Amino acid sequence: MRLILLIFCFFPYVGFGILTVDTQPWALMFSILILLITGLKNKIKLPKFYIFYLVSFLCALSYLFYELILGNDNFAYGLTSLSYYLSTPLIALAVYNVGIPENFERIFIKIYIIWLVFAIIQLFIPGINEFLVNSVRTSEARGLTSLAPEPVWYGRIVLIFLFISFYLKEHNSISKKWFNSIFCLSIFQIVVLSNSGTIFFYLSIVLLFYIFFILKNLKTKIIVASTFVIFGSLAIIYGLNNYADKRLFSLIDIAMVNPEKLSEYGGFNMRVMNAPLAIKLGIFDNNGLGTGLISLKSNTISTFKVFSNDIVKNDSGGINGGYVFLIYQIGLFAFFWIFGILKAINYNKNNSKNLRLFISFSILLILFFESSLSNPLSAFLIGLMMLGSDKKLH
Repeated sequence: MRLILLIFCFFPYVGFGILTVDTQPWALMFSILILLITGLKNKIKLPKFYIFYLVSFLCALSYLFYELILGNDNFAYGLTSLSYYLSTPLIALAVYNVGIPENFERIFIKIYIIWLVFAIIQLFIPGINEFLVNSVRTSEARGLTSLAPEPVWYGRIVLIFLFISFYLKEHNSISKKWFNSIFCLSIFQIVVLSNSGTIFFYLSIVLLFYIFFILKNLKTKIIVASTFVIFGSLAIIYGLNNYADKRLFSLIDIAMVNPEKLSEYGGFNMRVMNAPLAIKLGIFDNNGLGTGLISLKSNTISTFKVFSNDIVKNDSGGINGGYVFLIYQIGLFAFFWIFGILKAINYNKNNSKNLRLFISFSILLILFFESSLSNPLSAFLIGLMMLGSDKKLH
């Protein structure tokens, strides 16, 4: 059961065309099965902080019933939204209850290599992943997707893999050689293969978290920071001179030459304006109570000033995922859910304080503003942090 759950979590977009959705539901469904079996045996372990998830879920469920009573018949969308409140808590709880397979670190390395190999093969055979992933969305100017639908999703998976390697390193479950290899290969995959401006930005911040939280003495911090700055600058200069037409380097060029033009870029608007729009509509415009789970197509128009440009944004398509999506739907009650995530990451004191802080800040960074809340790999990482170094669960 542990291995099956791991596979579903580590290949969240692989569906072989069975379902026409990006993130496959198999990890969530299997987690529910695990918890049902464990519960029937009266062996389920439920941390007290799960009350925070319960509060936000009951709030979302109440909103759904209320909207249905009012006559909004988009029940399917409401159920999909409701599943977001369950996915991360239930998958993390399943990992916490059944543990991880023996030789997890070896399995992890093999899966990491599979993602890398698929991306490299995609350089030569662009459509190699189309029979595995429901909808591959990229272009020559954008990066590769490996076993994900989009370059930014691929890059996010690589980042979470990197976080898992930090966990393994702390608990002496991975050799220094493999950790360093994964560290360098992750940077390579994000910058060269996924070529995503969003993930490059996240990576830059994560490296700062790494220097601040993980590295222990000042001399090492200075050396590593200087190395990142030197090699990062050289890589950017090389990319601007040789790959200016690629998405990442074209965005860097715009940011350096004329940053105001970033506000004209669709991806920038979608991600940067995601949070203020969600907070404005979910908290300030609705007395902190959110907009509900179904009533998303209200076409509320909001104007934000970015640099010297006015950005007009409307909620006709809803908020683009992330934890702010919950704020948009249930307002201030979403902070119960977010607090539950932070409690889960910091639950097991066998993990060092520095690791817990690093993972907390990194997860908030890459999942708060935009992302799929149903991504089982991030839920697996949270479950892993709840496990700590308890080898009895292996």
